[in-house]
Amino acid sequence: MGMTRELYIEAVKRSPRRFAEEREFAALPPEWISEAWGLQEVQSTVAADFVEEVRKWPPEPFLHASYPLMSVLPPALTPGQVVRLFDQFRERWPMCEPQLREEFEQFFPGCTESFPSPLTVAEVTARLGGDDYDTLLLMRQYHDHPALQQLPGLEDAAGLLQQAIDVGWFSDKEDLSELLTHLEQGNDYGVQESMFEYIAGMLHVSFHDQYAICEPHQMIKHLRGLIASMPA
Repeated sequence: MGMTRELYIEAVKRSPRRFAEEREFAALPPEWISEAWGLQEVQSTVAADFVEEVRKWPPEPFLHASYPLMSVLPPALTPGQVVRLFDQFRERWPMCEPQLREEFEQFFPGCTESFPSPLTVAEVTARLGGDDYDTLLLMRQYHDHPALQQLPGLEDAAGLLQQAIDVGWFSDKEDLSELLTHLEQGNDYGVQESMFEYIAGMLHVSFHDQYAICEPHQMIKHLRGLIASMPA
């Protein structure tokens, strides 16, 4: 007796991992695959494992043509199922949303038009725990996340430097010149509770519990101008 939709669905319900192990998997009608993928038994096993195990650390892709599932899911999943799969990946890897969107668009052309809006820094933090600063550091490690456009930039970083100057932690031209030298050499530097740290290619500036992130060359240029404006 040949495989029928009913037999296939019942087989998958009894043993969900047969969804990916079925010998004639690639030849099954897309409608059968879509129906089986929507089963709770498959979502809680095959789909959950897929989301968890495909990626451990950048820059490895989440979706890859060599993955067995990626040879059958693209032509089978409905638009709603694609959105749900994206949501599952984003919930597990919220700091990697830009890469997820790019890869889903590659395998499911046009799908991103139905995707939800990108997560904000606060929303990523809520999913990861910790605080916004920890989240930003992690996001920088994984990808140039669009939420990073919301970060405080040079104006805020310069303001934190000015606060450190106002309280006397950088009291004169010599102190600022020493800071400039360290930054030009790519070194971290700190005085009291004012820190300048290179992390993932960006300069992280903090003053007490306040922080800002800017391009290193921006702060270096700002410091040079500040020093040049000071009396000899």
